[in-house]
Amino acid sequence: MKVYVNKTKLMLRMIVVGALAIFAVVGIILSLIFMYQEPFTAIIVIIALAFLLFAMLYTIKISFVRDKDEPVLIISEDGVFDKRILKAVVPWNNLEWRYVVVKGNPSICIDILDFEYEYAQKPGFLDHISFALAKVLGFPKYNVDLLSLKTRATDIREEFEKYKKPYDKSKRDSGI
Repeated sequence: MKVYVNKTKLMLRMIVVGALAIFAVVGIILSLIFMYQEPFTAIIVIIALAFLLFAMLYTIKISFVRDKDEPVLIISEDGVFDKRILKAVVPWNNLEWRYVVVKGNPSICIDILDFEYEYAQKPGFLDHISFALAKVLGFPKYNVDLLSLKTRATDIREEFEKYKKPYDKSKRDSGI
């Protein structure tokens, strides 16, 4: 199964992130105008600037995916390949996966069992932030985002299940 990006959904994400970035800039300006003598103004400005930087980098990363007319996710009997996070096909016997929905955003969490460096792309700045957040929230490093794809999330999950059953995190953590 070859899955392509839904360019409309990606463009909507870029607009939302852009609007939030504008909101951050307005917040910085208003805090500097009205609260320049307050001690926490510097903290507000630093947080808003960090968010602005993150939003800009995320938008740039999205735009690279949006401009390509090739499949982003390939699921076959050989394994899984997501061009957004992987550089090679991960064989089914070298991965564990589970389907999760967080705040309406479906994704497939992937754990690469061995030789992770052979399959995963070299992480960039945003990836390091994502990996840290994933670790704090208890997710695997690699999440295949299904919201911005043309194929329905349930169809992709069924395709994954055709080749390998998802792991049960509770059994895995308990040693069963």
